[in-house]
Amino acid sequence: QVSKEDETARPSLTGKCTVTNALFSSMVIKKGVGFAFALRAVEKYVIGLGHEKTVLRGDSEPALQDFLAAVCKILPAGSCRTEGSARYNPQGIGACENAHKMICSQTRVFILGIKENYDVNLTTDSIFLPWAIKHCSWVLNRFALTPKGTSAFYALKGHTYSRPIVPFAETVLYMKPEG
Repeated sequence: QVSKEDETARPSLTGKCTVTNALFSSMVIKKGVGFAFALRAVEKYVIGLGHEKTVLRGDSEPALQDFLAAVCKILPAGSCRTEGSARYNPQGIGACENAHKMICSQTRVFILGIKENYDVNLTTDSIFLPWAIKHCSWVLNRFALTPKGTSAFYALKGHTYSRPIVPFAETVLYMKPEG
């Protein structure tokens, strides 16, 4: 979502599965179907959900509806359809709007962490921003609890995520074992 006031803002895609509460987020270069990375990223997300049938719902903006239709074309035939929300009805995609707010908030946390730990001010053209936006959904899917008291990761995999993680953009040193 890009506000008219902020010309430095970058468009992003946010998705939420209403069954598992799994989130998707990705920064995009431009709106519409011309960005193949975004098409493939959403395709991978939808397939990863494991549903036989999927409805991709978004606001009625033509560029978004064209994008969702393009995603449906690359998914298995008959497994996907699109829906637009009613015009001027933000509640039609309220779950996704709330997910978008969570992603924006978590992105701010990551950016502030970089400022505190490295004394670097990130701008909207930073190479870290697309990574931060994508990483937000990864983190929230594993650690944010749904109303059922479990994570989206648990709903998808059947167990909690238990591997160690480090703070976003943390420098990690490692040695490759010999042999």
